[in-house]
Amino acid sequence: TLGAPAPDPGTTARRVQPASSYLLKGAVLTPGGPADMEGKGTGAAVYFVAADGRVLGSTTKGDAMVTMASAPAPIPVKTSTTVTITVLR
Repeated sequence: TLGAPAPDPGTTARRVQPASSYLLKGAVLTPGGPADMEGKGTGAAVYFVAADGRVLGSTTKGDAMVTMASAPAPIPVKTSTTVTITVLR
């Protein structure tokens, strides 16, 4: 949104809100040897970008659900992350 309030007072910024989804598959090394894993996740972000291209601040969030192969049953693992960046003057 052009003209959105930015975290940098007095500066007009464009608010950019991308989103993503992904699939993952691979293996992780454990003391008992490699364990297969697979899952899916989503991500979203908000960036405040000034007219001159400077990023004035951002917040990104991601969630994933991964299943790791394990005996006697697979282990579900949920992860969530949030990262906030504020540019200091």
